[in-house]
Amino acid sequence: MTILIKELKAKLPDDARHFVDFPEVIFFDEFSNHMETLDGVEITEFEMDGTIEMWLEFGFRKHRFFVNNRFGDYWFFVEDPKCPEEILLEIAEHFRKLLEKDESLGA
Repeated sequence: MTILIKELKAKLPDDARHFVDFPEVIFFDEFSNHMETLDGVEITEFEMDGTIEMWLEFGFRKHRFFVNNRFGDYWFFVEDPKCPEEILLEIAEHFRKLLEKDESLGA
């Protein structure tokens, strides 16, 4: 098992589901600020190593989510692998809008 897989397994619940990635074209603080604009979200933990990595945990619509940045992408996970698709799509759409805006500015 690679070091990356071991690290993810240590941080995530056993059945967590990876459901979307987005390019890491914004800094952690802007990412966190944008997360807070999603109606009903509650950020419960935000860890940074200060330079290259962050873990963000949040609650949304009675589900628990995790975001980590690896290899130039933000990776999104949900604790409950049976979380309804419409909730996952709502989160994905919220971040897609931000990244499209940044891409149009040449970020």
